[in-house]
Amino acid sequence: MKAFALEPIEQAPRQELARLQLERLQCTLKHAYENVAHYRKKFDAAGVKPGDCRTLEDLRRFPFTTKTDLRETYPFGMFAVPMERIVRIHASSGTTGKPTVVGYTARDIEMWTNLMARSIRAAGARPGDKVHVAYGYGLFTGGLGAHYGAERLGLAVIPLGGGMTERQVQLIADFKPDIIMVTPSYMLAIADEMERQGVDPKASSLRIGIFGAEPWTNEMRASIEQRVGLEALDLYGLSEVIGPGVAQECSETKDGLTIWEDHFYPEIVDPQSGELLPEGEKGELLFTSLTKEALPVIRYRTRDLTRLLPPTARSMRRMEKITGRSDDMLIIRGVNVFPSQIEELILKTAGLSPHYVLELSKSGPLDHLTVVVEGAADSAAALAHNIKSYIGISAEVRVGTIERSIGKAKRVAAPSGPPSAGASPRKAQGFWSPIARATRRSAWRSNAKARRWCSTSPTMPPPRPPSVAKVLMCSLTTPAGTASRISSTPSRRNGSGCSTATCAARSTCTASLCRRCWRAAGGASSTSHPTLRASALLASRFTPRAKAGSSPSPRRWHAKSRAKGSR
Repeated sequence: MKAFALEPIEQAPRQELARLQLERLQCTLKHAYENVAHYRKKFDAAGVKPGDCRTLEDLRRFPFTTKTDLRETYPFGMFAVPMERIVRIHASSGTTGKPTVVGYTARDIEMWTNLMARSIRAAGARPGDKVHVAYGYGLFTGGLGAHYGAERLGLAVIPLGGGMTERQVQLIADFKPDIIMVTPSYMLAIADEMERQGVDPKASSLRIGIFGAEPWTNEMRASIEQRVGLEALDLYGLSEVIGPGVAQECSETKDGLTIWEDHFYPEIVDPQSGELLPEGEKGELLFTSLTKEALPVIRYRTRDLTRLLPPTARSMRRMEKITGRSDDMLIIRGVNVFPSQIEELILKTAGLSPHYVLELSKSGPLDHLTVVVEGAADSAAALAHNIKSYIGISAEVRVGTIERSIGKAKRVAAPSGPPSAGASPRKAQGFWSPIARATRRSAWRSNAKARRWCSTSPTMPPPRPPSVAKVLMCSLTTPAGTASRISSTPSRRNGSGCSTATCAARSTCTASLCRRCWRAAGGASSTSHPTLRASALLASRFTPRAKAGSSPSPRRWHAKSRAKGSR
């Protein structure tokens, strides 16, 4: 069957491509500096101007853009055009903070549509193909990006979106699409549903799977291809840069993702130092947009780990398959561990499915990793042995049922179920979950004045820094029997005469309340402590100690603490 023709730029000489990149880069830097106050402030602080970029190598002199920049200017502070020129707005889910908002002009939508069409064509699409789109529609960029690109090629689009797995299977059987565009984890869920309904996944009409939106390994690729009988290709993109369509694996070679360098300039830097790395070395991927109008991004830190490779199927450089992110890395007893490493071992272990989740907890002073995976119970021991042999850490492997994801799979989670015997209240309340640990670490670094932590009941977890306590303290409850172990004498810290034993008896936080906390409650007695707001409890943990009836003096208290060598 006749294939689609390539665009001239896809086969242009490197010199011509570099000339086009420099021309577009200079325009983008000027556009961002003149129209985005945040960029103008960052450029001035770094001592650079758009005119300082005379070669592509000069880009390294310019400051990074991070997700924090987008959140600090929420919602539209990074837009470089007036709102009357914005024709569409997308946003991230905002599960780790404020959502990142991206805007598009009509020209941006046109460029994005053409790049998605180029990507689908590179994956092996042919005239007359039908495309089943199971990416989510809405604020998530995946569904509409795939939809517009397939339509631009003249293909028939089946816009089902995510979810309704039984109907996904029905429509695949009835409409017989040639291409499916979906996350790799949800493709596995669709295959599971096919088998549940007694349908052989290999017998479906699907010829090509274009999978993206989450890291996935070559082992998962082999598993999907063997199970479903299609050709699995990788699609890369992120909302902050444009959406899907930043890079695509070509069906001719399947040797990494070709970056559409005429629109996005890539760099690789060391994740810790931020120093630019030579081509071929693995590090964090950066992108600078070259043609975006509404939201230009300059040296955007994607947090994705990869390396740049020479061109093959096209004249543009490739990047290695993304299998992890710098912010996904877990440190288990001093060993750096990525979820993708665990996934590779799961797929190599007979009797286990690729559905898994990692639970990080604490066993005494040491980190403890539990891998919950679906499959045969007798394969758990083999997986634990392989993790120890290949990664170098001891992990507990538990066979269980994993909730299916209709979008991006969640690979790291807080421990589920009741704590094991002898587990501390910290573990019971998810104190050592990766999200809680990262939040506490961030708050600890940003609250220099909260270094001196007050002591609390030995049955409770250590106090958190203020910004963390404000989030987590409301969920803390006193374990049964705590009241009998706490002195019923008036607190030394608050001078109000209220009893911490009463607090414990009413199942509230057992931390002694300070004068500031007591005042925040309107001078309430201890019997009203259960209704204190989280801000009052927060103050109780971080007001310096003082004798009853006297005003606390932070500076004097800290000096005495250092002299006594106290905590």
